[in-house]
Amino acid sequence: MKQEFIVLKRDILKILDAFYQGKVQRLDQAYNLYLKSSRNRGTDKENLIRLCRGVVKHSLQLDSICRTFLPKWERLPLSIQNLLRLATFQLLFNVSTPKSVVVNEAVEISKRLYAGNFSALVNATLRNIAGQVDQYLKILEGGVELPPWLHEQWMNKLGKELENVVKSLALPPVLFLRANTLKVGADQLAHLLSKRDIEAEPLLFPPEALAVKKGDYHELCKTQEYRNGMFYIQDLSSQLVAHLLQPQPGEVVIEVGCGSGGKTTHLAQLMQNQGEIIAIDKQKKLLKQLFKNVQRMGIEIVKPLSRDATSPIPELKETADRVLVDAPCSGCGTIRKNPEVLFRNNQQTLRRLAEVQKQMLCNAANYLKKGGTMVYCVCTLTDEETWEVVEFFEKNVPNLEKVNLEIYLPEGIRKRLRNSERWKVLVENKQKGIEIWPHYFSSDGLFIVAWRKR
Repeated sequence: MKQEFIVLKRDILKILDAFYQGKVQRLDQAYNLYLKSSRNRGTDKENLIRLCRGVVKHSLQLDSICRTFLPKWERLPLSIQNLLRLATFQLLFNVSTPKSVVVNEAVEISKRLYAGNFSALVNATLRNIAGQVDQYLKILEGGVELPPWLHEQWMNKLGKELENVVKSLALPPVLFLRANTLKVGADQLAHLLSKRDIEAEPLLFPPEALAVKKGDYHELCKTQEYRNGMFYIQDLSSQLVAHLLQPQPGEVVIEVGCGSGGKTTHLAQLMQNQGEIIAIDKQKKLLKQLFKNVQRMGIEIVKPLSRDATSPIPELKETADRVLVDAPCSGCGTIRKNPEVLFRNNQQTLRRLAEVQKQMLCNAANYLKKGGTMVYCVCTLTDEETWEVVEFFEKNVPNLEKVNLEIYLPEGIRKRLRNSERWKVLVENKQKGIEIWPHYFSSDGLFIVAWRKR
């Protein structure tokens, strides 16, 4: 039994305890707090993140399995619940680790946590589960279990296609890069990274996108190429947005909800670093990170603006050729890498977020010049935050016509979308917006719609 792995498991339990107690809303916040401490700097970060993410992603299913043998599951201390979740996840998904090792490690940790009070229970439960692994794996082959409210809504949208979505969400997230074409092309970047034993494959569209086949996030951030601003780590779906806005060199672009600058820096690339981008966000911490990314990537046209986008900004009225509204949302399209959204959202949360999205969108329309284009995007696919927001906006803001975004996609992408029954429904109803579901490109789910001002 490796002592260092027992230590890692105990540290994972601290992160899970903090999450399930509600001390942190996002797992990445817990990772960052944990990894900042000097004691943990040598930790196997990727293994820690993989295990935490897997436990939370399959939490509903793991709990159901444990309850089979523990009818008083809810009465157990949280740390013991998390220990059983973690060990059950390992029994089911870490086939390279002998079952006896997983059970013995969990028993050893339970002794240290509660002076042996729960060691017999942990031992008996895990041995029962270990004896029925094949049976439980068949259940989990169906994919991630969604909360009832989300399952019902997506089933109404997708029908049988929902099966492909939940299976896709169960897979590990793919790491995508965006080459900074102000400095390097995708092929050249792939060659440079290969010298550092990182394998990244350029994609056909977007032309600056790469999928990482070998290497992880932390390795990439340590490279000289990253420090020199040659790439940005950005999901593939997110990379579609700037292309669909179609910004041109010399234009004025306003981005509402810029965050730390993923789409901002992409817009600057497509504008060839010519023109002006006014990047708006109310969180000054994010704007500081935006400034660092802009400097790192050699971008000179971004003007950060710290304002609350739910209130009008009169000085920006009719100043922009193009506007991007990247609104805060439930993130239900990002379950593959952010499984905590399964627990932090409900229909009340969606309604609250939708009100914010409507305010941001209506205000942003005032910043657009005649003939200008505005794009609205959210990394979620719930009705409340997508088509219902669009319907409200179009009823309350005149002089705008919806743009058919499909014409801006290359044929290869359109062909892939046409294989989806959901896409056929959108086309038949002349919705014109785009829904990217996670199983389309092994990327985040995303909703995009655009208008042109008459």
